Amino acid sequence: MAKRTILIFGESKEGQFQKLLFINSLPKLATILGEPTETGIGVHIAIQAMLYNLEVLFYKVKEEGSDEDAYLQGFRLIEKEAPSLILGAIALPGASAPKILEIANSLCDLHNSLILSNERDLYDYITRNRP
Repeated sequence: MAKRTILIFGESKEGQFQKLLFINSLPKLATILGEPTETGIGVHIAIQAMLYNLEVLFYKVKEEGSDEDAYLQGFRLIEKEAPSLILGAIALPGASAPKILEIANSLCDLHNSLILSNERDLYDYITRNRP
């Protein structure tokens, strides 16, 4: 049985921007992504995923949650370059834009997976989208 993969949109000190980075070991993670940034949590999520034997598909953004176009480009790349991916979860730290969450939700429906969030992102989403 194939391993489930967690898709993470995040910041890191190393690695190429706006490219899909497949990571399947902690040493490879350290080599490709380097250390986490001071504010980003994407690398921390990736480490946790690796400790639970998940593979990571990391999409590096300049700042978590800030550039909607970068996220949209990431979703297009996944559709194009990784259509057979078995996706277990999507982590979008800092992202609360409705368009990003809508696309992520559609992808989760397709893969029967879930969106990972934290209380800060949930609060931002709730207060941003009040009627």
